[in-house]
Amino acid sequence: MKRVLVLICILAAVAAISAAAALILLNGRRDTGTTPEITTAETLDKFSNCVSKCSMDINEKKYIERGWTMIKRQDKTKGTYLEIYTNQQNGNISEYSYEVYDTAEQARAAYEEWYRTTKAERYVNSEDADWFKGEMPYVDDATIHALFYVEGNVVIIAELSVYSEWDGSRHDYSYREKYLLDHASEIREAVMDMVMEI
Repeated sequence: MKRVLVLICILAAVAAISAAAALILLNGRRDTGTTPEITTAETLDKFSNCVSKCSMDINEKKYIERGWTMIKRQDKTKGTYLEIYTNQQNGNISEYSYEVYDTAEQARAAYEEWYRTTKAERYVNSEDADWFKGEMPYVDDATIHALFYVEGNVVIIAELSVYSEWDGSRHDYSYREKYLLDHASEIREAVMDMVMEI
């Protein structure tokens, strides 16, 4: 008799767990009965490992339509990433350069490396959780004031002003700051769409 009761209890528990799982699944769906709404984390997953999946070799350069250049780089501190830029700057995403990584964690580590180097070699004059402004390191023939922004698996770099040591010319691109701060997510999406096309 005890064995029968134990078996009935086990079957009842399995039935209850199955019913609870079905309710959770149904509650996760929209009223239309379609699949659950995609979360931000799931959306980011579609871009995961995009650098590893890219068929380019290290230091290989690929020219994409509309004047964009993409180079697969490997750096001992930042790892493997795609460097993306264009010389045909005509507003919006063309005003910036990009470093694309496999994951948000790798991009954050690369961003932190930019921060450490900038602070050590030059200066950082303002910062927040996902961005900082300062004088760009590794540049000897010009003084470039830049904004570095990390958004998901992308580091976005905006040159805000350039002073040439060669001819003394100055260029002001400070308007880039507001657009980047207001549209970082959209900029990242556009850049990732470009990466996914190659």
